[in-house]
Amino acid sequence: MDKAKTTVETFFTVRNSCSDLLTNRDPNSHHMQKIMKVITLDSIHFHSPKSETLFKYIKKEDLPEDYGGLKPSLAELTEDSLEKVMNNREQLLDENLWRTKKNGTSADEGSFRKLAID
Repeated sequence: MDKAKTTVETFFTVRNSCSDLLTNRDPNSHHMQKIMKVITLDSIHFHSPKSETLFKYIKKEDLPEDYGGLKPSLAELTEDSLEKVMNNREQLLDENLWRTKKNGTSADEGSFRKLAID
């Protein structure tokens, strides 16, 4: 009974968060063919919570512990990322670091038409 309940809850959660994907989904419609190709459809997978099927596609070592992986939780990863951004705040705010040096670059140095491959 728990497995059926989990499956139904997962479906309704996905249906609510991706309503455009799960409504008006006639694969023969021009709109759907334009948006999703067969390759794209093959790459979409749905996984039940606490199932092992996700590990067929993503290594357990690469997932946060929230998803059964070995990396720190999403909250810890978010906190670490924010800390790194704040530690580098001055560099991020320095506009001179984000500009190119105009006197050191030239667009006339070469082109692919003259490219010789040895």
